[in-house]
Amino acid sequence: MVASAVSDREQELPLFIGPNWNLGETTTIARPKLREQGRVPAAPLGSLLTTEELATARMIKIDVEGAEDRVLAGLLASVDALPADAELVVELSPSWWSDPELRPIDVLRPFLDRGFHVYLLPNDYLPWRYLWPRDVGAPQRLRDLTELERRVFRLDVVLSRTDAETL
Repeated sequence: MVASAVSDREQELPLFIGPNWNLGETTTIARPKLREQGRVPAAPLGSLLTTEELATARMIKIDVEGAEDRVLAGLLASVDALPADAELVVELSPSWWSDPELRPIDVLRPFLDRGFHVYLLPNDYLPWRYLWPRDVGAPQRLRDLTELERRVFRLDVVLSRTDAETL
């Protein structure tokens, strides 16, 4: 375990604690009703992992409640060190990004330029989906990238170099 947040550069970030009923909403992005609990060191993922860890990573999950733009920007410098079959599972929360003009396509374009494809990950966030995981559909390839030009509340995607209709 590494005691650090992931971001686009080395820095210190505020840590805002999510509500007691959902600590998973903890973030480094200021939001109404979240209180700042302290500060944490942050760095790009590639500087927090060893070369071997990057070279053997099969999946990286990014669920950072509005800081995805920074985390993905920081990952770009290391993305070529990942194995060809590595996939990035990303919960995008564009409505919480600090730049109001930034769209999902802007954040994902550098990965598309490096051979990744976007797959939509079905997720309705309802708790019973965990009771029947076989009822959850497979990630579907997003061929019409104009869908990424809209700034939506949340979008769950898989970035993969696999060229298929589903994963």
